[in-house]
Amino acid sequence: MCDDPARDAHGVQGRVRFDLYHSNNYTACLRYYNDGMVRTPLTPEERERGERLGRLLREARGPRSMVEIAAVAGLSPETLRKIETGRAPTPAFFTVAALAGALGLSMDEVAAACSPLPA
Repeated sequence: MCDDPARDAHGVQGRVRFDLYHSNNYTACLRYYNDGMVRTPLTPEERERGERLGRLLREARGPRSMVEIAAVAGLSPETLRKIETGRAPTPAFFTVAALAGALGLSMDEVAAACSPLPA
């Protein structure tokens, strides 16, 4: 096993480990760990915001296919499906911007639809 301090692809300092393991009798595989990059669980509010974003995008898409909109936005249909269903509740800014452009939505409309609900 190799265990060296390093930076991952995003520049996060952490302990990077590689170890060799056997996935079956014939194949050896390399596992990569970065102990410095841990994603915290999403709050219920963040999940709800992601669901609202997904509903907005689905409604704006209307009868157009997922494949068509994903191609215009430069995404895979699977990524669009995950966002629309809430399985990817926190997509990157540029992903949201590309989808908004493909659907004719302004970023103000997206922000208004996804802002926190009043208590």
